[in-house]
Amino acid sequence: MMENAAIFSSAEKTSKVGSCDVSVAMATYNGDKYISEQLDSIARQSILPAELVITDDGSSDRTIEIVERFASTAPFPVRLFRNEQRLGYANNFLKATSLCSEKLIAFCDQDDVWLEDKLKTCLGAFEDPEVLLCVHSGELWSGTNRTETYNPRFQARRVFVPLSAYPIQTYPGFAMVIRKKVLEITDNHRRPGFAAGEQMGHDQWVWFLAAIFGEIVVLPDILCLYRQHGNNLFGGTARNVRRTASLAIRPRSYQDISRIEVHFAEFLQQITPQSSASLRLRAEAAARSLIRRAHLNALRAQLYAKESNVFQRLGAFGGILMHGGYLPGRESARIGTRAALKDFVFGVPGIHKRLWGSS
Repeated sequence: MMENAAIFSSAEKTSKVGSCDVSVAMATYNGDKYISEQLDSIARQSILPAELVITDDGSSDRTIEIVERFASTAPFPVRLFRNEQRLGYANNFLKATSLCSEKLIAFCDQDDVWLEDKLKTCLGAFEDPEVLLCVHSGELWSGTNRTETYNPRFQARRVFVPLSAYPIQTYPGFAMVIRKKVLEITDNHRRPGFAAGEQMGHDQWVWFLAAIFGEIVVLPDILCLYRQHGNNLFGGTARNVRRTASLAIRPRSYQDISRIEVHFAEFLQQITPQSSASLRLRAEAAARSLIRRAHLNALRAQLYAKESNVFQRLGAFGGILMHGGYLPGRESARIGTRAALKDFVFGVPGIHKRLWGSS
């Protein structure tokens, strides 16, 4: 099968009774061990997708054969595209989205299992036309029993208006449904990365754009079983109480975080001429917000520096306080009240040096 050749199931000739205006975008690569379960779970959705678009990145196992067999009986059209050259997971997903025909797109990994109301539940988030992204909770799963451990895990439904969510965030794509226009804002192949020569993953990129240019809805509903196995490209980690507490108090390299925030702010300044007037204003505001947050994290780096004394740490803490960095609220340029507690208890007295060394 050549590049851009497609398979259509017999469902294409029927009406879309019981379906929704959502395309499912699946990126595959040597997934024959688990893909059948995922495909079957899509076919069991309480509201079916309008289509399933699969881009295969050069599988050498039975993945294509399994997809073809599924497509022949699927209750919706299945379109399969085989890449002539390897794209890598992120660009393969972005290619799949570019081939989708619907305005809403659900990312789909090849080895998970969707719960039956995934699409139905996520659809409600897009009644507001400003919403560009919906992210739901997921449960880690070994392929047998449910684990009752979760990643991602949201405690309640929340709506983040533009610039209220921190844009440099990571949530897994399997938990995302997007409005296709979020990927029409700028050139997706020129996305920035966290280090030289790297680019953001497709899911990181979507969160970044949606946090700046539209609204994000997060849902507490467990709508996918996130399979864990030895060949996960990115495995999940359950956020139990002990791990959450550890991550909350351990100092990170705030100087590195500050540099990344400056890098992403510079990227936003470069893309603004390509945007419409309203999007340009949001990009400029986001760049300013990231620059402010980078300054706060540079101060935190001083707070946790190995060679710092108590007076320097107090000065850094006071600087963050004076700049409003510890204020509560949904402002992405703030680091918040929990950071204030951590910095005051562990940073200012220098306790972090005895526990973990410098940041």
